[in-house]
Amino acid sequence: MVILAIWATGRELIEYGLVLYHLVLEINQDEQAWNENELLYKLGKACSNGNDDEIEHWAERCRVLIWPLIVDDYTSHKDGPGFEEVIKIRGKTIDGVLMPLKHDRYFKFPLISPVINTFPEVPTFPARDLVRLQEIEFNIFKVLCGDDVYLMKTVHRTGNESDFIREINVLQQCLHPHIIRLVGLVIDEEDKVEAMLTEYVEEALSIRERNSFTLQECKTWSGQIKEAIDYLHKRDLVWGDAKAANVLIKKV
Repeated sequence: MVILAIWATGRELIEYGLVLYHLVLEINQDEQAWNENELLYKLGKACSNGNDDEIEHWAERCRVLIWPLIVDDYTSHKDGPGFEEVIKIRGKTIDGVLMPLKHDRYFKFPLISPVINTFPEVPTFPARDLVRLQEIEFNIFKVLCGDDVYLMKTVHRTGNESDFIREINVLQQCLHPHIIRLVGLVIDEEDKVEAMLTEYVEEALSIRERNSFTLQECKTWSGQIKEAIDYLHKRDLVWGDAKAANVLIKKV
């Protein structure tokens, strides 16, 4: 069985091996013809047009371009993870090769503050009642609430208040076996929302993490994805981050 994870992204802070990297791509004035310029021009055009799908597409292309610099930096440290500070890398093409340079850009952290709860019909859970068992990805945790295990995604994950609110808005309208289920909202002492709780999929892999799959699995999962997307579209909802990494394989 597959489950769609309806998550929005759009952040400059990326976790790799429990190390946080603050990444920057800028227009390259020295080598006009190279990759970062083309990608950034197209990303800027998508932002000007307000096209969310195009924005995510070109943002992902930028991440793919700079990703090898993260891997090289991480593996260059013999002691492995455990850095106390965010590592800042600017990717810049020099003599035809993308090189890692340092930058001095400031990155606000935490990314955004808890938001006002405008979802009265969604159950709430005080943050003090949750036990964090494991950080699965940056600001996504496996948590214990009473006797139940859930997935907690904090408001800082998206880096954008409107994206976080949009995700809650979409998920609270969904009740489908192939769409991740919203359990509730995590509130702080001022009753503001600092995270969302969803079902926890035990030992789940994304389709992107599978090296291969059978023809029958392909047919089954394609059908399940179509069912989930049809369900969303009939309700005038949009899966805002459609990619293989957000399709989870659930054991049945």
